[in-house]
Amino acid sequence: MAIALYMEFPGFTEQQYDAVLQELNLGGHLAPGGVLHCAGPMEGDAGWRVVDVWESQADFDRFRREKLDAAMRKIGAEMPPRVITWPGHNVMLGERAPAR
Repeated sequence: MAIALYMEFPGFTEQQYDAVLQELNLGGHLAPGGVLHCAGPMEGDAGWRVVDVWESQADFDRFRREKLDAAMRKIGAEMPPRVITWPGHNVMLGERAPAR
């Protein structure tokens, strides 16, 4: 069953987010099991938000354990994000727009 995740990283910056992506070395693609990823700043430079959809909780847990946690530590961002997870009853994607 698909899952959706809403994550807040207080105090996190765009530069830190970009550094994590660089460390993950995914070549602009989602990790195995990833369905959707969207990230952007919180209001007033309070931090960074991420919304993800994964094929399963196990897929996300594996990615976090094998890649994400190490990338976060490497850039010096060890704080745990605020995470809200819920089961995906329905996941719809539109035609793919060019990535920015």
